[in-house]
Amino acid sequence: MSERKSFEEIMNEITGGLTGDADQDVAYLQEQMARYSGHEMGKEVSRACGRMMFEIIPDENKDEFSRAVGNSQKAMNTAFSEAKYRIYKKDYDKALDILEAIITNIESSDMYDNDSLSEYYTFSDSFEKVLYEINSGTKKEVHEVPVPFSEIYRTYGSLLTELERYEEAQAAMEKARRWNPTNAKIAFAYANLMKITGDLDRFYELTKEIFGFAYTSNAVARCYRNLGYFFSKKELYKESIGCYLMSLEYDPMSRSGRSELFNIMEMTKGDVVDPTLDELKEYGEAYGFPIGPDPNVVSLAYALGKRFVDERDFELAEYFLNIAYELSGDTDIKMMIDTLPGKGPAGMGSPDSFGRPGGFGSSGDFGSFGSFGAFGGSGGFGGDGSEQSGTSEIFSQETGNNDDDDAELGDIAELAELFGFGGGFGGDGGGLLS
Repeated sequence: MSERKSFEEIMNEITGGLTGDADQDVAYLQEQMARYSGHEMGKEVSRACGRMMFEIIPDENKDEFSRAVGNSQKAMNTAFSEAKYRIYKKDYDKALDILEAIITNIESSDMYDNDSLSEYYTFSDSFEKVLYEINSGTKKEVHEVPVPFSEIYRTYGSLLTELERYEEAQAAMEKARRWNPTNAKIAFAYANLMKITGDLDRFYELTKEIFGFAYTSNAVARCYRNLGYFFSKKELYKESIGCYLMSLEYDPMSRSGRSELFNIMEMTKGDVVDPTLDELKEYGEAYGFPIGPDPNVVSLAYALGKRFVDERDFELAEYFLNIAYELSGDTDIKMMIDTLPGKGPAGMGSPDSFGRPGGFGSSGDFGSFGSFGAFGGSGGFGGDGSEQSGTSEIFSQETGNNDDDDAELGDIAELAELFGFGGGFGGDGGGLLS
């Protein structure tokens, strides 16, 4: 056997030896898998032979095989749900036992290891996969794993964070990111761990990375809250104020964004003047973050929406156009959505239905925002007004107007999912419980 054979040459040789007799060909393919086990392309050859074997075997055996795989996946998902229920009950020892058993199962198999032809991930949303393929520039075929490995590792890492086992938590979060490198919820959980452990520089760099795959208004808002926190810790209060005001452009109901602005006003006794939009643009250029969502994210969502309109796949068109519209507030995109077949004139609501308060004023200042104007005259912010830097990431929600930074497991949405009223994994990383 020549070690210099390419994958294509090997597979051409193997397929040339097939006879058309199912029993004989299955045995032959098993022999070829063993023959090439030590080859540099051995894993790829084994997987290709496995796919051919599945095509060859009788349908009744296919059904048996599919059931066995399906039962294994179902068992893992069931165990994961049990682990999350144990977390809800604060039975952390039992939750750890279950999660570690699941992870041992995951890591004992190389079924979903990347190879020279394929990559395997657990994206929770279609756009996450697209963003990964674009951002990474991969030429390999990208496959999705039917078990949420990334969420399993994120939950495990968050629980370890809760237990102050930070080094182990970091290793788990890195594995979560390996399985889903474009999920904002996972990346924010990892950044939050850096915040807790005092590695603010890593927290800052991670936050800037997240802009590249933040495709909801809440995720963009949280990026700005993170930057606001970082700048405030560096006593760069004008930059911090600007970032918190930007966060409120994308999540006006954020409790933490408002309370942090109030804290800065208290610390500086109101001596720091709000930055103009032009000044904030200068900060973005100087520190390397976008003003608003990453334009590449918006452009990609819009281009995909247009493409699927042209292909008359209106469901996918609406999905991608809604992403572009939520981030941009562009009324032309809104009109495109409303005129899709099957859409009524109301569509998703008025152009400001995502809650942003009208953008920046023509003078270059923040529209209706001033540092105190953002509070709407309200005096109460709850607690000490500071954004939590604790370990409640494990209980975070990425939906609605809840602050991702400080949501608790007891949130109504979480309880709804726990008792079977919710929707499983999806959206911006899905709920904690499926």
